[in-house]
Amino acid sequence: LQPIVADLAQRVEHAPRPDARLDDLTRRIVAVDATFFEVASRIMWALPHNSTSGRGSMQMCLHFDVFDGIPVGFTLLGGDRHEAPELSRNIRGNTLYLLDRGYQSYERLNAIIAADSDFVVRLRSRANFDVQEDRPLTAEDRLAGVQHDWVVTPTDRHLHFLQPVRLIEVTVPGEAQPVRLLTNRVDLPAAIIGLLYRHRWQIELFFRWLKCVVKQEHFMSESADGMAIQMYAALIGTLLITLEIGARPNKYDFAMLSLVASGMLDYDEARESMEKRRAERARANAWQKAYNARKKTKR
Repeated sequence: LQPIVADLAQRVEHAPRPDARLDDLTRRIVAVDATFFEVASRIMWALPHNSTSGRGSMQMCLHFDVFDGIPVGFTLLGGDRHEAPELSRNIRGNTLYLLDRGYQSYERLNAIIAADSDFVVRLRSRANFDVQEDRPLTAEDRLAGVQHDWVVTPTDRHLHFLQPVRLIEVTVPGEAQPVRLLTNRVDLPAAIIGLLYRHRWQIELFFRWLKCVVKQEHFMSESADGMAIQMYAALIGTLLITLEIGARPNKYDFAMLSLVASGMLDYDEARESMEKRRAERARANAWQKAYNARKKTKR
């Protein structure tokens, strides 16, 4: 089923970048993360490492194109396994990976560089580096909350990177401490690095959408292969709907198509209703964007 998902994903039209400053980035921007699904406690391979839990769990390790909003690939693991090693087995070339703290590994990051790809990873608080160069900040960097932009090397002399790396500290509203981002892209402005990492949140939205809108909550099989087939079916169905309506389906689209599948509504009527609803939402979003811009100007 993997080639089917890959073929359907290639047919989805590339969405415009949400910020014109990102248009020059030719590499695919992929976020990598995992989410858990609860399963019956009798499924031995899915028993969690947390012995206090009375249920098992299966985790979906996903590679997600944050701008096109489509899955690039995934693997399923039991709840007692860590998702980070899966990245090393699925690294692709010509990709910029957006990674959370759980993927911080010098060996893993070097493997990304060796595959002719790039990374932006959030660092754990205990990661230490020696500063080799303090890069000057532009007005745009300061406006984006960037506090520091350094070229660094690991403090441990046994560790090294295949390319020079930068450590960027960005102030984020709601965070007590600055967010520390490590990247091998020394050519991009610090503000763009921070902007890229903010788009990593799209994979979290996809997980929520998969569970709450697609209702991928209950598995009909207790084997890893059976669960994978069900997940592939959900992704294939979602991609087919995306290709049909020309946009990422929302809760209203699924409701209309469910009525069509049950014979309660004609497809043409459903399509007309979905397009009307989407146009209304686009007008409302445009009005809100203009309103926010006017408020910002008045300040």
